[in-house]
Amino acid sequence: MEELRQQRLQAARRQDRRNSRLASHRPTFVFFHLGKTGGGSVRQLLGPIRSQWVSVGHRGTLDEIQQQWPDLPMVFFVRDPLTRFVSGFNNFRRAVVHKSTGKLPSDHQLVAYSLFATANDLAEGLVSHDEHTRSSAHWAIGRLGFLSNHLTANLGSPAIVDQHRPQIALIGLFERFDISIEAMRVALHLPASLQLPAEPSLAHRGLSHLPNQLSPMGRAAVTQWYRADIALYEHCRHIHLVQTQELLGA
Repeated sequence: MEELRQQRLQAARRQDRRNSRLASHRPTFVFFHLGKTGGGSVRQLLGPIRSQWVSVGHRGTLDEIQQQWPDLPMVFFVRDPLTRFVSGFNNFRRAVVHKSTGKLPSDHQLVAYSLFATANDLAEGLVSHDEHTRSSAHWAIGRLGFLSNHLTANLGSPAIVDQHRPQIALIGLFERFDISIEAMRVALHLPASLQLPAEPSLAHRGLSHLPNQLSPMGRAAVTQWYRADIALYEHCRHIHLVQTQELLGA
């Protein structure tokens, strides 16, 4: 209960700060920051022009953005749900290293990481023949932050993305990050002086030594678990290819 109360207080403070910023400037576009899609790097890139854009966090939706900023173009990035699953699982360990003040684990994280040492252990646990292991895996994937937040929770469905397409200036693709950044520069008329961070901690990059491979069993299990996200990702990927062709000819 205390942990939940603190989370709500932090969320309220973030919203207060966001409202204060909005009251002092008129943004020209919205950056919709979907988790584990390179958003840390994008935010660092856009830092020098912070007064010109508004950020919507991991729990936002397209409908909410349209309702609050109907006249502003938006950009967001998507990522293959399988690699996002691995990155999301490894994120806590990345944060422990990169955050200079340290990061204490939640009770859910302590339990989940004690049960499943790697992303593949959790993936295979989803289809384990052992009922205890399988139920524990289902519990863990529903509690770990980035893993529990499905792409469909943010974007809805392919039909909803299409409904909001006129407002979407660009869907970036994590797997084509550099091309996406160049397309974003063109779509939003960003100054050429803006640069991506080179420091891994600023970019929120994962730690290279952490296990990041899925076995055939684990891959199949995660594919089934995120099947709706995968279909939505593929739809967004198609839009990305169309948009980058129009913006860059690439």
